[in-house]
Amino acid sequence: MKINEITNYLESLAPLELQEDYDNSGFITGDKSWNISNILVCLDCNEEVVEEAITKSCNLIVTTTSANESLIKKSDIKPGTHITAVGSDTPEKRELDSNILGLANLVVVDSVSQCVERGETKYALEKNIINRSDLVELGDVIMSKNNGRLSEDDITVADLTGVAVQDIMITNTVYNNLNQL
Repeated sequence: MKINEITNYLESLAPLELQEDYDNSGFITGDKSWNISNILVCLDCNEEVVEEAITKSCNLIVTTTSANESLIKKSDIKPGTHITAVGSDTPEKRELDSNILGLANLVVVDSVSQCVERGETKYALEKNIINRSDLVELGDVIMSKNNGRLSEDDITVADLTGVAVQDIMITNTVYNNLNQL
């Protein structure tokens, strides 16, 4: 399966015409012709789900847990894997083995100042696995100040801890469009 097939499907569910001026929807970085071997979607990531993802050789992982321990280990990751971790919004929470960030060709964060204090990035920095200078803010990737993923074999991690202004804009958009639901 190609990334293009996934983005076309997602855009059929959430057409780009519905985005607001401040949205950064759609395919942003990489190459749409790259392959995705498998995707596993779940609402509650746990050890059984991780085992299933490994068994199915998934290379696109999106986590949204409230875990306080690593669920995904460095040994679980293969070349070409992208992970978006969005569940670590407090200093105690984490979903990934800190060594995964050291393995990554690119670590993207929504806010450097916030991610050094919580989540995946915090633990990797405390263990000197990565340096603050290794972190690239999501806005820089979106605005093409950083090339993002350069190769189909790159391992990339996005550590998204939640930025209040983004949450406010999302809430505002939903509220303003309630009559269309």
